[in-house]
Amino acid sequence: MRRVHEPEPAGGRSVDERDRNGSRYIRANRHGRRNPGPEHGARGCDRGRDTPRCHTRDLAGSFTVVVGSAGMGNIDYAITLTNIAPHPCTLYGYPGLLLLDMRSAPLPTNVLRIPDSAKRLITLPPGGIATAFGRFTPDVPGAGDNTTVPSTGAWACQPTAVYTRITPPDETTHLVVKVTPPTPVCQSGLIQVSAFAPGAEWPPQP
Repeated sequence: MRRVHEPEPAGGRSVDERDRNGSRYIRANRHGRRNPGPEHGARGCDRGRDTPRCHTRDLAGSFTVVVGSAGMGNIDYAITLTNIAPHPCTLYGYPGLLLLDMRSAPLPTNVLRIPDSAKRLITLPPGGIATAFGRFTPDVPGAGDNTTVPSTGAWACQPTAVYTRITPPDETTHLVVKVTPPTPVCQSGLIQVSAFAPGAEWPPQP
C-alpha cells in the first residue's frame, strides 16, 4: 500500500474540475438530477475538538467485494479505512476514489455521492474500522463504454480496475489498494458511494 502526496491546486476548483484524487464528483439534487461539482463535508477537526481528524498516514484501506450483494446488474464493494495510529482519530464524510489499471494508470472514474447516506462524525479508536460502500455495474454498458464484442476473448465495458486510490475525507493524500477481486466498472466508471459509517455493516444503513 502506497501513500502519495498530491498538492492542492491553486485557486480552488470549478464545478468542471476534477477532484484532488483525479476523479470527477457528481452529486444528486433532491429532484434526482445529477449536477457535477465539488462537495466538501464539515471538517473533522472542527467537529471533534478533543480528537484529531484521521490523516492518511493514520489509516490502512481496502476495496473488497461484498459477498451476496450482486443483483439487478449491480454489485457492492466495501471501502474500509482502519485506524493504524496509536491514538483515536475522527472521520466525517465520503471517500474519494480513482480506479487504476494493472499498470497503475488512471481509468475513467465518476463518483456519485448518495445524498440519502447520512454523514456522521466517527471516532475511530486504534484498530477501529469505518466503511463506505461503492455500488456499480460491472457488465451493463452505458455512455462512453466499449460495446464491441471481440471475435476472441471476453467482452468488457471498460478496462479492468486492479487498484484504486482511496482519499480519506478532507485529505490531500491517498492510499493505493488492490481491488479485490479486480473488476471493470461500466458506464464510464460510475460508482455510487455512501458516506463512511462505523464498523463494517452491510447493507449500508441510512
